[in-house]
Amino acid sequence: MSRLALVVAVALCAACGTNRPDIPDDLKQTAGGTTGSYPAGPYGGEKGDTIDNFSFSAGWLNPEASNYDPAAFAPIAFADFHDPDGSKGHKLLLLNTSAVWCGACKAEHGGSPSKPSLNEHQDSLGPKGLTIISLLFQDAKSDPATADHLVGWTQTYETRHPMALDPDYQMGQFGSAESAPLNIVVEARTMTVVEKFIGDQASVMWPFIESELAKR
Repeated sequence: MSRLALVVAVALCAACGTNRPDIPDDLKQTAGGTTGSYPAGPYGGEKGDTIDNFSFSAGWLNPEASNYDPAAFAPIAFADFHDPDGSKGHKLLLLNTSAVWCGACKAEHGGSPSKPSLNEHQDSLGPKGLTIISLLFQDAKSDPATADHLVGWTQTYETRHPMALDPDYQMGQFGSAESAPLNIVVEARTMTVVEKFIGDQASVMWPFIESELAKR
């Protein structure tokens, strides 16, 4: 099989129900369709590990700009945010998981008088190099989240940063569903884990992120 035919075959396979096809490293593609390399493993979710290039078949880079329209869903992969030379403006990624049943997740996204929302953190820290990527994995009954749940969630919180469905809870290997929210800080240059926060740790996490951005 020719190299071009192999790429086409992989793309067709991705539409057959698997989120993570086994693609040779030199043929890996980002969800945006541009060929590019992704850092090699070992993959994991602990400090110093490389985060696996998970892909999610339904999401938006900017839900608000897409008018929360499921017809505008597009694949999102962590490789889209890999920024080895800084040309994309990503320094740190915050990989955030949420569930409809999770009160602390709602507080993260909605904010309060004393706690800025994720939107507000993205607005203030985005110019310094932070990109928040949120993933919705379960509904109110702890069943896999659907497109309707993602639309309702993003409309409720007027989400402006990248967000996608993770109904298979791929991120679950880094923390159980019961411990949501799970937040993993990743360096975009190397896609290595800088720190992991399980549960509501806003008072610790945001000063840490600001400090790490200042170092870069």
